[in-house]
Amino acid sequence: MKAVIETERLILRNFRLSDATSMFDSYCHSETITRYLTWYPHVNIQATRDFITQVQLPRIESEHDLDLAITLKDEDQVIGSIGLVNDYQRDGYAEIGYVIGENYWNQGYMSEALKGLMTFLFEQTPVTKVKAIHHLDNIASGKVMQKCGMKYIGEVMVKKKIDKEDMVKCACYCLEKEDWLKDHV
Repeated sequence: MKAVIETERLILRNFRLSDATSMFDSYCHSETITRYLTWYPHVNIQATRDFITQVQLPRIESEHDLDLAITLKDEDQVIGSIGLVNDYQRDGYAEIGYVIGENYWNQGYMSEALKGLMTFLFEQTPVTKVKAIHHLDNIASGKVMQKCGMKYIGEVMVKKKIDKEDMVKCACYCLEKEDWLKDHV
């Protein structure tokens, strides 16, 4: 899906092939950052280019798929990514996934990006429920979800890495549009 979402300090926009270097430098290369994600760190910038070409660019043309680069307003360098990890039309809810470079942790950027995306989904699409999960050890991610009004609904088991059968326990959070509207009318 094509989208541009502007928040106070950020612009969330579709990815471009020219984003490969800033993506790789900010978060794609890092084992620290990817340890809680289903994908492995990229070994070089070419792996990031391939990811953009094979995964992110095709998603722009899909009506029900959204993957956005997180950039600071005053510079067009990718510091993170936020988007849907499912087809909201098929599943009846939007599951959001996100990642941000370590240099941008603890500055409120991810909470700002998540709030911006939820506003877009609730105002511009038929989405009526958003969900997100985090690895139980990734407490900071849970705090982002809570700060954005999401409520803890339980634990789920998910694949630890996309190519493995190992499962890991994650906390699941949810926000219904009707609850979101109470704070946004």
